[in-house]
Amino acid sequence: MKNNHNNYFKIYYYKFLKNYYLIFTEIPSVVAIDEEFYNFLKINKIKNAVDILTHELSSEEYRSNISNFIEEFKKSDYLKNEEKFQDYCDNFEKHFDVKGIWLGLTHNCNMDCEYCFEKSGARKTPSDMTIDTAKKAIDFLVKNSKNKNISVILFGGEPLLKFDLIKEIVKYCEKKEKEVEKKFLLSFTTNAILLDKEKFDYFKSKNIGILISFDGNDSMNCYRKLKNGDKSFPIIMKNLKEINTANMAFRATLTDKNLDIPKVSNFFKDELSSSNYFLSECSYNSFLDNSSVKKLKKIYIDMIEHRKFAELPQNFKIMIQNVKNGVKRNFGCLTGINYFYFTPDENIYPCARVINQEQEIKFGNLKYELHIKNVKDFFNLMLVKNSNCKKCWAKYFCGGGCYGEKIEINNSYVKPVKQFCQLNRFKLKLIMSTIEKW
Repeated sequence: MKNNHNNYFKIYYYKFLKNYYLIFTEIPSVVAIDEEFYNFLKINKIKNAVDILTHELSSEEYRSNISNFIEEFKKSDYLKNEEKFQDYCDNFEKHFDVKGIWLGLTHNCNMDCEYCFEKSGARKTPSDMTIDTAKKAIDFLVKNSKNKNISVILFGGEPLLKFDLIKEIVKYCEKKEKEVEKKFLLSFTTNAILLDKEKFDYFKSKNIGILISFDGNDSMNCYRKLKNGDKSFPIIMKNLKEINTANMAFRATLTDKNLDIPKVSNFFKDELSSSNYFLSECSYNSFLDNSSVKKLKKIYIDMIEHRKFAELPQNFKIMIQNVKNGVKRNFGCLTGINYFYFTPDENIYPCARVINQEQEIKFGNLKYELHIKNVKDFFNLMLVKNSNCKKCWAKYFCGGGCYGEKIEINNSYVKPVKQFCQLNRFKLKLIMSTIEKW
């Protein structure tokens, strides 16, 4: 193995729930080890697995295991994939490819959720998108995409406030599909306050994906309030009971009110006939404090130890598969790299979460096109190897986390959010400790 490849074999080892594990942090890959091997690594302060091959106290078994791992590594496509990614980085402009766009149809909302990130962002400048702006953004997508299937995500505020605009956008996409060899994949996120049967039937007939923001039963959903401070739960449930919610996608924000994940799961399954839910921990300590995080960890451990896999949220299941398959995440998110957010005033941002922030990054405007150099600079900023995460063992498993959350909490694109890191590393160790069960 060439010297310059030795960095791939940097290691981190730890004990978790009475078992021992070794992580190749740069690949990334995890293997279970015994206590004796763990103690050897710890006592001798081994930082790179290659050193095990020549260490005077290393046993033949240790050397054989590491040598076999390295040989398998050399036979894999890993280094070829690394070369491809490096070529992508070095020739970013050549490879530039827009896979989808977010259309900010409105920066207004009919709710006032207590934890909403847009309060300090897009909703500070309420405005609505015109069909002309939407068409320009869609034309931009068609022009800059190398893919047959391209995504248009309708966003807000609350996008159903602009239902007539949505129908015009759908017509335009249908028209463009006949003109170019592209297939538009449309979807939107909604609070469901305005989602009646007529609208639902329309979206179903047009094969438009729906993601509903909903935190669970009445008490779980208490932070999601109407403008006048009233509960939103009764209205949302009334609307959802009138439509077919089987396997519909839901996104719940995890707070101190819905920590019991099995109960959240059972609510969606029993009341709405859906096991397709995503669950994201709230970014703000006022809604998910340290005490709540401790309770959450115990709940996750219980779910794993008692094999309640079906009740896990979809994003946790995806996390499991990524760890199992050794997926290397060089950055946290495709928004700002292959996906772009368009505001009603035609500005182009990496994401809705960075609008009106002190360190907002704007890529351009539809009037004068997008500045690819700005996108490349942003891409390099997002790379794990260039961030404050580069010394963390979990960096390539998580990709550095959400830059929107970093901006909101730390006013920095690269400074990690402490609570996110602690919880994410815990979840990764929990997954790794039981990976052989999947």
